Amino acid sequence: MLKSNILFMLTGSIACFKACELISKLVKNGHKVKCVATPSALKFIGTATLEGLTGQPVATDTFEEGHLMDNIHLARNADMVITCPTTAKSINNWANGTGSDLASSLFLAFDRPQDFYIVPAMNSKMYEHLTTQSSLKKLMDFGYQVLSTQTGELACGEYGSGRMLEVESIYNFIFKPQTKKKVLITAGGTSEPIDGVRSITNTSTGNTALKLAQSLQAKGYEVTYLRAKFAQALKMAKNYEFTSFKSLESLLFGLLKNEKFDVIYHAAAVSDYSVSFINSLPTNESIKINSDEEQIDLTLTKNPKLIQSLKALSPHSTIVGFKLTKTLLDSERKEAVKKLCPYVDYIVHNDMLEIEAGQHQFNLYNNQLEPLAEAVQAIEEIPNFIKPINQENTHDLMS
Repeated sequence: MLKSNILFMLTGSIACFKACELISKLVKNGHKVKCVATPSALKFIGTATLEGLTGQPVATDTFEEGHLMDNIHLARNADMVITCPTTAKSINNWANGTGSDLASSLFLAFDRPQDFYIVPAMNSKMYEHLTTQSSLKKLMDFGYQVLSTQTGELACGEYGSGRMLEVESIYNFIFKPQTKKKVLITAGGTSEPIDGVRSITNTSTGNTALKLAQSLQAKGYEVTYLRAKFAQALKMAKNYEFTSFKSLESLLFGLLKNEKFDVIYHAAAVSDYSVSFINSLPTNESIKINSDEEQIDLTLTKNPKLIQSLKALSPHSTIVGFKLTKTLLDSERKEAVKKLCPYVDYIVHNDMLEIEAGQHQFNLYNNQLEPLAEAVQAIEEIPNFIKPINQENTHDLMS
């Protein structure tokens, strides 16, 4: 394990006493630790204790004489930042970019969110408040490593979420290799051949799935990307290209038989029908239909619904289906979404009438048709509401 220069920030929670145990463990394992404590944190723990544990003076004040540039120097010299405990006040301030004290100034000055670990600790009502949850999601979207809390007895005597993780769990999360969660995403529209040069397709660009895939990559997921031939590729990922329904079916089923995925986002616009006969003759991709014909009769055969097979092929995966509608009637939208419920865990819905200049508005439902998020303006936000069905109750990232 590499030894690190760690900037350890404490904010005003009674859990500061548990943070001292983590600091001690870090030092004993050879890490160099520099502490920053907010005025509120110093109400719970003294500078003498922190200096005794680290062998270094504690930074406390942005305007301390001789240390006016500490917010820059400390940030530049740190390999990582651990904020433990982190209060609701700090979380909400940081999410909104408020640099009102040394700790929040350091938050803004440290430009590697993937190496910034936030360990929340607070009363359950504060933790579950919509403002705090919104701020936590915002920080995760920015790429910060937000750890979960545990449920248990709180310092105030109440019982609930918001209790800081145990020291061993925090240490293991930061320093033990984490297994990346694997995600499979399908993107773009299929193209059903009429002959060797013509086809029936749809208007899907795959851009929504691409944005989704990019956001999941930024969160640390390992993404496998199945994309239509003319859809944009996903950088730094396994890309597989499909054209027709049959090629997508072959790729998708083959991957699911050989690999395990935590979540499957089936966002591809799959043709409901394929061409089976032309003028009563079977289709043949090796020929080109004579364009002198005044009329050509195409026979279309209905394709199976791929999404109906995903659970059977990958029962351990969380399945997220997508439904696009074109109607102003809420009852018709709900009826269309309802058809997917038996086969998936979540449904992302949007309507063509609400798409303007490339801007979509998304709704998320579970398989009980209960709304989990409505009028979401960016597809990148949807994974924040997805909980893998087989996710163990471990101390993982909140996302």
